[in-house]
Amino acid sequence: MTQGKLAVGYRCTSDDYPAMVLANLIFGGTSNSKLFLNVREKLSLCYYASSSYARSKGILTVSSGVETKDFRRAEEEIGRQLAAVQRGDWEDWEQEGALQAIPRPCCPCPTPRVRWRISIWDRSPPEWRRRRRSWLPRWSR
Repeated sequence: MTQGKLAVGYRCTSDDYPAMVLANLIFGGTSNSKLFLNVREKLSLCYYASSSYARSKGILTVSSGVETKDFRRAEEEIGRQLAAVQRGDWEDWEQEGALQAIPRPCCPCPTPRVRWRISIWDRSPPEWRRRRRSWLPRWSR
């Protein structure tokens, strides 16, 4: 057997639903996410990689199809990508793409609090934007 499925779950300690939706989209919720572009496309460690957020259970899950020989490397890289999102280490285009992917009928996002934070980012110098991302939720494995 050369192929396997890698599934990882993270407990989410935040009740800030709009922030969690945004963080999930940047992390692995779209085809422009960190998991898809870095783990799948750039490093070729898996056949697919995505994440999903289950608000009712307070968990973030990662699903990925990997070669068994690349299992450990893929798991480590997924952890690095998650840490990057937790630090707020992403480009403006990643955030903009995530915001555009939010389903408006399902989630009236961004909420006033998120909208205010985003407007602060838009008007502040780039070095301030990284510090402003500290409101994003933290995950524990």
